Amino acid sequence: MEMQYLIQSNLSAACPALPALRKKSPWTEEEDEILLAYITKHGANKWDEIARKSGLRRGGKSCRLRWKNQLHPRLKKDPFTVEEKDYIVQLHKQYGSKWSLIASHVSGL
Repeated sequence: MEMQYLIQSNLSAACPALPALRKKSPWTEEEDEILLAYITKHGANKWDEIARKSGLRRGGKSCRLRWKNQLHPRLKKDPFTVEEKDYIVQLHKQYGSKWSLIASHVSGL
């Protein structure tokens, strides 16, 4: 307990603004628009740089995950069709629980 306190107090002393740097609340529509506009103009690479230069108070990992899981234009958000479900079951029988491999096959549909 004491060691954890020392680490936290030393970290706070070294960088007093650390807690204020990153936002941990849910993403807003305004933040989504900022991220989308920045990526449209500059591309989707160097996520730490995107987080810093876009003005978002988010980390690079948070920006990358938001882009890949929510904002990417090719992201399909509709429910699976019967054919897609059958294809996923077939791939699961073939590959087992290797979901990243299965996802690579399904993403091409």
